Amino acid sequence: MAAACLYVLCHIVLMDVLAMSSLYRVGFYASMITAAASLQWSRRIKTEAGVPVKHSSSAEEFRDLFAQLSSRHSTQLWCAELLFMISENLIFTSFVLGLTSGLDTRDCTGE
Repeated sequence: MAAACLYVLCHIVLMDVLAMSSLYRVGFYASMITAAASLQWSRRIKTEAGVPVKHSSSAEEFRDLFAQLSSRHSTQLWCAELLFMISENLIFTSFVLGLTSGLDTRDCTGE
């Protein structure tokens, strides 16, 4: 968890260093909040269903987990996991697309 926090902190510092435009910063932070909320949602579903609250890393672990869940919990967990994956990709996309948004390109054009 500490490594993940340090990783995010480095990105936040880089956003300031590169003077990233606010549109991309908002996208980054909104995606971070959505990812955190989806992880909390997954945790709540697993707790409510009475299954271990741990991250499944293989397809076999996911199959075993979903086999233990009711239809309702299975659907909810699938949606929570999908929301996490989408928001995780949006974190990356907003950061990468915004990397050059704050750079002064006048020096590159020879003006």
